[in-house]
Amino acid sequence: KILGSLNAKPRSGRQRKISAKTARRIVGDAKNNPQVTSREIQAALEKDGAVVARSTKRRYLNKNELQSRVARKKPLLRQYHKKAWLQGQQNNIPT
Repeated sequence: KILGSLNAKPRSGRQRKISAKTARRIVGDAKNNPQVTSREIQAALEKDGAVVARSTKRRYLNKNELQSRVARKKPLLRQYHKKAWLQGQQNNIPT
């Protein structure tokens, strides 16, 4: 600031690639739906007119301690799995 002026002068340093609002949206989308992929986040952002690189999204997710990958799909338990588990639990009941 210049003495007597209320206007802030431009500062040195690199400007941010995305706005704070866009950064909050990236983090919010990932928190609301942990299974969302980075491509889906990118498609949603591009639909609103914000072009964000994949590395930028990953950096913001890592900064907020969110993993930028999708959990592995696992098969459901079958009837024989449930039966074996129940049998094991019945063996552990103290008599």
